[in-house]
Amino acid sequence: MATKVNFYENYGDKSARERAKLIYSNYSFFQGITEDCKMRLIW
Repeated sequence: MATKVNFYENYGDKSARERAKLIYSNYSFFQGITEDCKMRLIW
């Protein structure tokens, strides 16, 4: 959960375009997080 907190502390005040660029440049990292969440919801 620390990653989520750090994300909001560092990027919460950025524009939508800047956040989109961040996600695009770190897509594989975010994809791993979403896949992990899906697996936890299934089980």
